[in-house]
Amino acid sequence: MRWGALILTILAAGCTQGTRHPVSDVPCLEEPTAWPKDGGDFYVRNQGEQGKDLLLVHYSSDQFHVDWTDDIHGNAPHGAVYRFNSTSQSFQQVDDPAWDESTEPVVFCDVQDRRDVAFGVGPGYLTFEGREIPIAGRTIIDVWGALNSPVVAVLSTDGSYVNVPAFTALTVSGQYYHQLFSEVDGSPIGEPVRIGVGGRSPDLSVCWSAEETQVIYSEFSSQLPGGYLSICVVDVGDEMAAFRGE
Repeated sequence: MRWGALILTILAAGCTQGTRHPVSDVPCLEEPTAWPKDGGDFYVRNQGEQGKDLLLVHYSSDQFHVDWTDDIHGNAPHGAVYRFNSTSQSFQQVDDPAWDESTEPVVFCDVQDRRDVAFGVGPGYLTFEGREIPIAGRTIIDVWGALNSPVVAVLSTDGSYVNVPAFTALTVSGQYYHQLFSEVDGSPIGEPVRIGVGGRSPDLSVCWSAEETQVIYSEFSSQLPGGYLSICVVDVGDEMAAFRGE
């Protein structure tokens, strides 16, 4: 088989397999149609007692260039606001004041600072101090350190991640998993959680909320209203509190 035909076969197989929607143990905001399709991005900020809830807001490309006039980062003109309610484990669209009147720290998920982590990371393995650490999937997609705690969130899939030169990276269908691991001793924190992203777009991102009570996974597509196929929120407040001995 010629290389061109082989590459097209790989791409076609990946796109076909990628249509299966993964199972999710956590709530996901699917294709947020209240957000315009214009290539913008989203911010999050905690809300409520101990940061248990989460606000998500969309900024268009044009709105990113508007100056803030109240010295509160994230309060420039913006798109629709969604609230993740940790009690009901659901999303609702809410009025703008929920975001505008908040003074909680803002996290821009797509550019959250990445720090060095205490683990060795390969395509299908995680190591800590020379020993291999079992993961839920067989392919690691990303490892993201918490903002202020020695904990990492690991995104893995039981599928594969294909990257063909001169073509867009391609995520082949598979179930995706969230896990937390301690950077103190390499041990898992809590159980693996199935999440509803992956398999449809190569553009996946991970971020932590400012209070470290949620890990947010998003899957982006420029072809959809809002630009996002799915945004899944994993509550990790209890696990993080137990890790800290609270």
